[in-house]
Amino acid sequence: MFEKYREKKIERDFMGMSKGEFIRLCAMLVMMLIVLIFLFLVLPGYIADAGKPKDFVPTDKAKIAIPEEIPERIEDDDATKKYGKFLNEKLRTGKDIGGGETGGTISSDILPPKPPSPKEPFKENPDIWNKVVDKTESPPLEVQVYIFHMLNSMPAEEIEKRAEAIHLGESYSAITANTKEYRGKFVHIGGRLISLENRTMQDNVSGVTQFWFGRLYRTDDPRTVLFFIFEKDREFEADPYKGDDVEISGVFVMMLEAVYEDKGREKRMVEPFIIARRIRHIPPAPMFTSPSWIVLFALAGTLLAVILLLVIKGKRELKESEQFLSNIRAKLLEAAKSKAKKSEEQPTEQKPAESNEASPQQQQTSPPPCSCCSQPQKPQETEEPPKTDAQKDSKNETEHKE
Repeated sequence: MFEKYREKKIERDFMGMSKGEFIRLCAMLVMMLIVLIFLFLVLPGYIADAGKPKDFVPTDKAKIAIPEEIPERIEDDDATKKYGKFLNEKLRTGKDIGGGETGGTISSDILPPKPPSPKEPFKENPDIWNKVVDKTESPPLEVQVYIFHMLNSMPAEEIEKRAEAIHLGESYSAITANTKEYRGKFVHIGGRLISLENRTMQDNVSGVTQFWFGRLYRTDDPRTVLFFIFEKDREFEADPYKGDDVEISGVFVMMLEAVYEDKGREKRMVEPFIIARRIRHIPPAPMFTSPSWIVLFALAGTLLAVILLLVIKGKRELKESEQFLSNIRAKLLEAAKSKAKKSEEQPTEQKPAESNEASPQQQQTSPPPCSCCSQPQKPQETEEPPKTDAQKDSKNETEHKE
């Protein structure tokens, strides 16, 4: 009778949880896993793509201006003036900066492990910097040879140590605003390698006859930098999107005007130009220590805290609702028991049974209807019982007296 008021026992066979609670927890964990996968696998790709250089068009239509002739050797001043724009020349292989016609990575020839030694001791010449003019397409060949000679006469470790004082990226605005003050000073810069092209030059006092012309941009601040280097210890992958992270330390020369072709039109860009000795590969930061990973961890921690808070709150509300329903069931059960007890204590009143036989008067006044018709039946004459002899004698005497 009271089964519907009794509290139903909840089976908690899933680590102390009911089946419904276990399913809800699993659903929350799956959602959290999906969010974490998005944060750690999908979002970093968007963050990396956001650092792409805005002014760089990685298509086969973005080309460097090509001179009419490509010199094999430059031997006199007239040739220097004539081919002063060779900095922007196209590779003899037909490949352009950023992949060019092949659409892939520019491969570089392997430089000998050790650059050749200078043929003559280096002599400092401060007046050489007066020959550099900003916003031109190439520094004079004499300046290039002078800087190659200076860097080839110094150990790479010393160059890197002297370049620690000025970071080109952090001092970008100051350098571009006052190039004369920073010209000839040692600087260092790091970023993603966009292109790296092999170049050659005539035999000269610096001992450098083979070098590379490269371009990189900073991932945290997409500004491109052009550079010359003549020493590397490995092959590098140069690509606008997946290039190696590199660092160079060298001498700031000028703000160089590079000429490109973009959608059939000539495009000019003014970019810092550095001549360095060595290009160094920057190994990837240990996992989970880079700023982007720290931000993602913070977001994931916040999300996890919110989910745990919701789980705890849900369990608390579930417990309170179960307690509330338990109290209601107990009250209903108590009321039902009390009502049943009162009904048992009251005496039962038995009503007199009604006689099925009707009295003679009732039969005479309202005879029951006939079963065959709705007309009432006539009252039947009742037969008197036979009289005894005494009754007969008494009757005769009465009549005689009368």
